[in-house]
Amino acid sequence: MGSLRDRILAASDLQSEQVDTPEWEPFGVPHVWVRGLTAAERDKYEQGMVERSPDGGVRTKSKIKNLRASFVAMVLVNEQGECEFTDEDVDALGDKNANVIDRLWDKGRELSGMVREAEVNPSLNGSGAEPSSDSP
Repeated sequence: MGSLRDRILAASDLQSEQVDTPEWEPFGVPHVWVRGLTAAERDKYEQGMVERSPDGGVRTKSKIKNLRASFVAMVLVNEQGECEFTDEDVDALGDKNANVIDRLWDKGRELSGMVREAEVNPSLNGSGAEPSSDSP
């Protein structure tokens, strides 16, 4: 059975889901695969949202170019679970239909544990009102 360490490191624990892309179906892409980020990938993504100030502090960047597209480039994979896009593709992805990119962004965030339960199930936020969108 192996040690706890060996079992954890051997675990294939990244989730992926097929997401419909009817906007791209006329171009031969009726759906795509989205997978959750690894811990290292999530750290890299989140570190890209902050910058160091001259005094050594950390602050959120005031403008982040292609925030969603850069995330989608990290979570969009082929059927074998391999990334198809690189940082060089982010601007081109940013030019794609916002509805599609938002759908992939939402699924990627969900699979990466970046969505609070109240965002997924608004009835859990107490009032039944729509949740705030203060998270990246």
